[in-house]
Amino acid sequence: MKWIVFIVILLFGFVSLLRAQPSEKTNELIEESSEKSIEEITESNDGEIPEELQKLNEHPVDINSDEIETLLKFQLITVQQSDALKEYRIKSGKLIELEELQQINYFDKKTIQSILPFCTVHDSKQEKLSQQATFRFQKPLEKSESYTGPASKLLFKYKCVISQSLSFSYTGEKDAGEEMFTKETPAFDFNSFNITYKGNKLIRKIIIGDFNIESGQGLTCWTGLSFGGGINVTGLYKFGRGIIPYSGTDENRFMRGAAISLENKKWKTDFWASHHAIDGNKESDTLSKEDYFTSLQTSGYHRTDSEKEDFHSQKETIVGGSFTYIHKTLRAGIVANFQKFQFPVRRSDDLYSKYNFDGTENSNAGFNYSYTYKNIFFFGENAIDRQFNLAILNGVLISADARLGIGILYRSYSKEFISLKSNAFGANTAAKNETGNYLGINYKLHKTLNYSGYVDLFQFPFLKYRVDYPSHGFDFFHQLEFTPTRKFSSQFKYRKRLKQLNDSQNDHLHELTNNYYESIRFSARFKIDNTWEYAIRTEISIESTEEEMISKGTAVSQDLFFHPMGKPISVNFRYSVFNCPQFNTRIYGYENDVQGAFSLPFYYGSGSRFYINVNYKILSGLALSVRYGISWFDSTDQTSSSDLKVQVKVSFR
Repeated sequence: MKWIVFIVILLFGFVSLLRAQPSEKTNELIEESSEKSIEEITESNDGEIPEELQKLNEHPVDINSDEIETLLKFQLITVQQSDALKEYRIKSGKLIELEELQQINYFDKKTIQSILPFCTVHDSKQEKLSQQATFRFQKPLEKSESYTGPASKLLFKYKCVISQSLSFSYTGEKDAGEEMFTKETPAFDFNSFNITYKGNKLIRKIIIGDFNIESGQGLTCWTGLSFGGGINVTGLYKFGRGIIPYSGTDENRFMRGAAISLENKKWKTDFWASHHAIDGNKESDTLSKEDYFTSLQTSGYHRTDSEKEDFHSQKETIVGGSFTYIHKTLRAGIVANFQKFQFPVRRSDDLYSKYNFDGTENSNAGFNYSYTYKNIFFFGENAIDRQFNLAILNGVLISADARLGIGILYRSYSKEFISLKSNAFGANTAAKNETGNYLGINYKLHKTLNYSGYVDLFQFPFLKYRVDYPSHGFDFFHQLEFTPTRKFSSQFKYRKRLKQLNDSQNDHLHELTNNYYESIRFSARFKIDNTWEYAIRTEISIESTEEEMISKGTAVSQDLFFHPMGKPISVNFRYSVFNCPQFNTRIYGYENDVQGAFSLPFYYGSGSRFYINVNYKILSGLALSVRYGISWFDSTDQTSSSDLKVQVKVSFR
């Protein structure tokens, strides 16, 4: 039955191709930019599109201002393109029309088309009082697991822009299964706020409340999401913006306190101080009766008695600062960060944990740089911890010509290096115990055909979890993108990874086995007319060893998008069929969601999935979003599941 439904949708999609006009790029680019962060999004992430990316969609940046740094952050333009744009403005003055981008070095047709929805040439207008409130309700429609609180998930966000220089935001969230409006939890389980001041003189920014830090290349201190690397093979460079207001739903990985940014033409400096309670697994020493922590929790769930015991049981204090010298295309900076816990954190007795953090205090310092020489961009960061253990990252981006871009990166992270607030490039889960070399290429084979690929070779000098010897691995990626017209685009992706793991057949003396993971994906998108779009994707996931194939997973999905121009409604839905019998060959599928969110479920087992997403602008400043999803499984071992999500967004001035 599921294949009959699938074929009907397929036929409808191809018949609709008889009509043809290009549709909007905005939603497509939001999805593409969001997918670049998937490499570092964990399964506990709530799928919130970063506020800066949402704002970019609603309020395009002024191409003649420093706001173009936002385009760098989300890898919409390269460093060379940013420098070329600044040089053009110095020589020729401000751009009058966006079409002038065609005259600037490194700006090809594809880049210009991609950034047009996010740019304007008009000066930023003085913002008047504006307010926006978002309320989201989500609930599984089947009987869920038994927790202490109701199964519904609630989110409330409020932002007030008082003027161009002053704003306030608040976020409140309750996860499914958590209590609310009780004596222990009188309101939301998680509450976050910040007040932000932006100036245009020496004081550029002051944040009181919750914030993130983005500095260097992520070795010393980087607490926010990063959009470098991943599928953007030459986007290795992390463009850190210093102190950033935080309004997300991650309940532990942010800072709470105060931060200030000072800047002039030659230098920029940031200072921050944070103190807040975080979750952790607390235990007591039976002899000394002293409390200590075996781990710090990051899920943010407080649904059971044991999870409630972890709630805000540890306190973290952080003080840090950075200074950056700026001269033409040279940026050279230093960063320092000190961190202290109320109770000591003890590493486990497992041998692979020998060099993990142990104690109450840690500090890091780093030197970072970037420099452009002609068509070559150099960047890097060198960092140390309190024991002077070293971590090194250096890279270069080369724009050989308008058709070829090359990215090269080398990293060497000591097995003893500890940086608890790092978010640097690497194959390991943390910036430690790793050396590696990366080479990425973007090459325009033809005006309709583009190739992207990378090779990443790495080694782990010391033991890891489930790896009882020093090990090595690789990550190969190839992509062909064919775009013959604005109406049609297709992609073919192939990725192969090697992971060395303990041989599970030997319980005593472990030997390492080579485990290979391959992924093959073909996708195509048809822009039918101003109202309809159709997309199809098929993917195969394979796990194997040197001797045999262990498992294989397959998934095929189809999407229809309905967004009539000038109408207040847009609808998209997907139907997928999948057969992924083993967990290691599960397949993740990016899904559109209500405004400001996305979903990243994985296909596991054998079955099918359907979802529909409806956005309706009821009035000016009042929008309603509804999303319904359901998964069916062929096996009785897995039960069908469905959920409903409703969001109301109100904006007023």
